[in-house]
Amino acid sequence: MALCDTTLSVSTAISFKPLIPATKMGIKDFHPSQDRSFQSRNKIKIPKTTKQTTMKQKSNRSATANFQIITLGLALSLSFADTSYSQEQTSILELRLAEIEPADGLVEVTDKKGNPFYLHPNAVVREDDISSVKESAGNGSSKLVSVRLTRAAGKKMSEATESHLRKPMAILFKGKLVSAPIIQTKISRDFVISGDFTSEQIQEMIVALSPQPRASQFHPDDLTDFSERLDRAHQRKKFSGTVLIAVDGKIVLEKSVGYANIKSKSPLQDNSSFRLASVSKQFTAMGIMILKDDGKLDFDDEITKHLPELPYTGVTIRHLIHHTGGLPSYIGLMERHWDKGSKGSDKKTAFNQDVVDMLAKRKPQPDFSPGDQYEYSNTGYVLLGSIIEKASGMVIHEFFKKRIFEPLEMNDSHVFRPTDDFKPASRVFGFAYGGPGEFEENDHNFLNGMVGDGGIYASARDLLKWD
Repeated sequence: MALCDTTLSVSTAISFKPLIPATKMGIKDFHPSQDRSFQSRNKIKIPKTTKQTTMKQKSNRSATANFQIITLGLALSLSFADTSYSQEQTSILELRLAEIEPADGLVEVTDKKGNPFYLHPNAVVREDDISSVKESAGNGSSKLVSVRLTRAAGKKMSEATESHLRKPMAILFKGKLVSAPIIQTKISRDFVISGDFTSEQIQEMIVALSPQPRASQFHPDDLTDFSERLDRAHQRKKFSGTVLIAVDGKIVLEKSVGYANIKSKSPLQDNSSFRLASVSKQFTAMGIMILKDDGKLDFDDEITKHLPELPYTGVTIRHLIHHTGGLPSYIGLMERHWDKGSKGSDKKTAFNQDVVDMLAKRKPQPDFSPGDQYEYSNTGYVLLGSIIEKASGMVIHEFFKKRIFEPLEMNDSHVFRPTDDFKPASRVFGFAYGGPGEFEENDHNFLNGMVGDGGIYASARDLLKWD
């Protein structure tokens, strides 16, 4: 069962890393906005080449696929030429920078049409630099080979191709020059090998290029030592929580120390559900993609189509997903203008619609024009939560339950509601240690009613299922 068939491909000149891979969900790639290193208040000017995004519909999605950041711009087209280059070749795959004019130190090769190319002596990447490889569907009945490099190799590739724009990149497979496409934009970790392949050629490449599985680096003594360190940290009041370590999907360590509710001294269990805070954003993005698949919205819809009371034109759902909408922070706005009530009271808890109403009433100026910059935005994801409700016709906790949690059997996952009926047995209540024998409950915040930028509870086991 595929939760979502939509692929969001981002053409970018910058290499990013994903915050948390949400695998097994039918989404192939995602935008760099999920990079933890960008979760700051710094504004980042977006190069023009990063603004163009394309939407593709993929079929035959399984329920298991990675959230991946894909850097497009170069399709490596293999033609299986018969010409080998003159040096002895032991690598299965080599990508080398090339020139169209001869120069000292360069190795001359020719393609199957007799066109000469001049290879730089050192390969940028080889098969040992590959992290994963798989068959992909191209246009019509064509087949592609999608290659992802290791993070270190992706950095090398990015640096090499950025300095070699509009020049050839030679691709050699088992010693044969198979293609020499022109580098149009710098490449990071991901590229596609495309061509008129037979099934046998596709399988030959995949088998030859697939990295060999590596044995787990965890030793039982290491896990025992780590477990004992958790106990000592808890005894010193430095840690209260759950740790789960899995290798190749198999749990090798699962340990909970501390309290789910310190007031009642209820201990943490393996299924205890913690408030995920901003880790919730990836579920919100998934909800939007599901509704795109349902035909209920489009990524390029202006947000005023779904929330007409908002005073911001030109801002699209895509901008909100990518943190490029330029909307002002709702947190400071609510701090200044919302009646928070007494400490510990749920009566003055603010909800998504309250933020929408506050933005509509106060009309704070945007921080920048949509699409011009990147700035991490909680406001954008609160509004995405509201758009999910509008487009689906469901309250958001029911939407997440029916469309994500239940299909994945995430039985300990919930959307927070400050109401009497929100009483999951596995819920963890926040607290902070004070002096010796003292603690302070700090679970309540008047913004706890927000869903989209946060608001989801989940256990470590459920996050393993999500991953």
